[in-house]
This record gives sequence, C-alpha cells and structure tokens, in this order.
Amino acid sequence: MRRQLTIAGAALGVATVTIILLAAVAPPAAAPSEPLTDDHRDRRVSFDGYESGVWPYLSSEQSFRRTSPINVVVRGETGTVLGMLREKGATDFENLPPEEQAEGPGPPGMNKGGPLNGTAGENLAIDWESTEGATRYAYVDDGTADGGEWVDETAQLQDGTYYGHRHHIRLYASPTDSEPWVAMQAHSEHFDWFTLRHEVSGSDSTQDHVESVFLGDPRVENIWRSYVQNDDSSDSDGWASMVVLFLGLSVVGGLAVDVERYLQHSLTPVDRRRLRSLLDRLSLRLGLLAVVNAAIVLTVRFGGIALERHATYLTMHQIAGLLYPLIALGLPIATYTLASGVERRIDAALAASIGLAIGIVADYTYLGVDVISIPVLLQRLAIILALGLIAAGAARRAARQRRINGLVTCGLVLWVALLAATLLEIF
Repeated sequence: MRRQLTIAGAALGVATVTIILLAAVAPPAAAPSEPLTDDHRDRRVSFDGYESGVWPYLSSEQSFRRTSPINVVVRGETGTVLGMLREKGATDFENLPPEEQAEGPGPPGMNKGGPLNGTAGENLAIDWESTEGATRYAYVDDGTADGGEWVDETAQLQDGTYYGHRHHIRLYASPTDSEPWVAMQAHSEHFDWFTLRHEVSGSDSTQDHVESVFLGDPRVENIWRSYVQNDDSSDSDGWASMVVLFLGLSVVGGLAVDVERYLQHSLTPVDRRRLRSLLDRLSLRLGLLAVVNAAIVLTVRFGGIALERHATYLTMHQIAGLLYPLIALGLPIATYTLASGVERRIDAALAASIGLAIGIVADYTYLGVDVISIPVLLQRLAIILALGLIAAGAARRAARQRRINGLVTCGLVLWVALLAATLLEIF
C-alpha cells in the first residue's frame, strides 16, 4: 500500500511540475467573464475619420460577454482582404472540417505601438481557405443614432492540418459600405487526442501570420499596432494589428456621392449646365487614353521585375533594350492614336497627361521612394507636358487642317529632346 502511495505521489509530482512548466510557457486561457458594465460596452475599435467601429471582443452569445479579443482590423473592402489572404503561397492549405472549435486567443506582442517596417518574407502570400467553426458574434456600430448590432462571421479561414496545428481566423465586415473595414479574431489551435477536440494554443503566432500577408504588399498603405484595451484576460495584452489598404473603388464611389451632394447645394444653374456639358464630353476614348498611358508605365516597371526574376538568360541591358521602346515609342504612339478619336484638344491633352501622371505616381508609390531629386522632378514635368501636347495636336479639331501640326511638332521635339538628355545623363 505504501509502495502504491509513493508511486502515486511521484506521478502526481511529475504531473504538477509538468503543469507548472506548461503554465509558465503558455498561460491558461481565462474563462468567459460575466456581462460587462456600460463603461466596457462603449469601448470600440475604429479608424481615424470613421464613425463605424467594432466592440473589441467576440461573444459566444448575442450579449456583452468577453469570449475572445479582436486582434486584427483591416481598412479595406471585404473582397480585397479575403483575396489577399487567399493568394497562393509556398504552403499548402486544406479545408477544415466543420468541427466545433475551442476559443481563446493568446497574447499579441510584435512591435507594439509603432509602424511595422518589415518586408515580404518567403511565405508572405498565404493561401487561406474557407472553413467553418463554432459561431462567435461581434458587435458592430455604424456610428448612427440607431446604435449597433450583433453579427456572426462574414467568413472563416484556416491554415494548417486538422490533426496537427493550424491557424484559424474569423472575419467580420463593416456594417456600412461607405466605411469598409474587416475585423478579425486570429488564433492558433491543435488537435488534442486526449480530449478529441481542438484546443486553442494562443494568438501571438497567428497574429504575426496574418500580418505577414500584408507586410511589404504594395496594396498596403500602413501597418501598426494599437492598444485597444482588451487585455483584461490572460489571453491578450490588448494590442491589435491595424492595417490600412489604399482606398478602393467603393470608397471613391462614396466620395463621388458626397461631391455630388455638395455640388447640388453650392452650384448655380449656370454652373450646373457647364458641369453637365463637361460630363457629356467624357467618353470611353478619353478614359482609355488615360488608362493606357498609366498602364504602359506600370507594365514596364513590373515587366522589368518579372524578366529579372524569371528570364535569367537575359542581361540587364537586354531587358532594358526590350522594355525601353515601350516608353520611348509606345507612349507617344499610343497617345497620338487614341487622341485622334477625341474631338476637343483640351480634353485629349488632359486625359493623356493625367494618365501619365497617375502611372508615374503609382510607380513611385510602389517603389516606396522617399526623396526625388529636383532634376528628375523637372524631367517628369516636361514629359507630361510633351505627351499632353502630342495628344492635343492629335485631336480632331487640331488635325482637321494638318495631322502633323504645331502642337504635335512641339510635343515630339520636346519628347525627343528629353529622351536625348536622359541618354546623355543630363538628368
């Protein structure tokens, strides 16, 4: 009997030490709390300038019970966010069976409080696939007097294996189209053969995993971590990843609606007639002229990067020889060809110049350039002017007498002079 007690005591001691070590490495998740006071209910996560937001916890019921904290919020369209998460990467991902999952994320903790100046890593593009799990509710507020509402998941995504380790994220979309954002609760979990269910391991690694999708992506404007005060459990220290994507089409559409309302109240009848006349002059040809000029600039940039990475048999000079004609010849030829179908000179000049300007700005934005020299700025100014002159001279009103007129000649002379100056390293 004494021998049996000794053995039992030894086993209990080993178990106790093991539990203490595990608790030191991975603190246990706190149980869901009781309903919160009004002070806690008023807390929410939102972006500057947005009226809408989300309560910084999920709940297992449609009531203010802190089941798990929100730890990633992305400003952008839901479809864009899902698309970025699902992009093919270096890792294979499998669909998660619709099994019930445990809940309770761990402590976030990377680079708190400041921008994340990281770059894309090996597994930056992660192929998150749709999955299912236990329903959790988020309380979203559109910022109006009507108050908020409880919503279930817009989508659930996973990365990992069912009987091994996996990352799991629940996504909740903004309640208003004019302020698009997606809130996420991201955590890691593993299959426990002793309980025959999935147990949550924490959220730190999964939060980093989700962040890695956005770090270094040209569609991302900024990333930082913000203290959102949902650290009143052992699972979280209250820091959420905040990701800002460049504004999408729906935001532009919402801005257009606001501009239209402003114009309706501020313009005189004469101003409205002039505005309608200007809008009537817009055409597919003008839009195509602007888009093609921007596309040529970006095609050369990304084409050069693609050839450098994949066409290793080409030298750097050969790649330049293949792509530079798109700039030197492609831009003026495309501009003249498309502008020849435009009636007014000013319309053609503006469309061509704006398109080239958009391409240049987008190119610099992608490169993340912080400083541009004055000579280079002057050169960009001159090439935009030259292309605008070529477009104006190609318009129908200018080309009725002579197709190669003064505007076209001035534009071409300036264009050729700029190319020559560039090749002579004047700029």
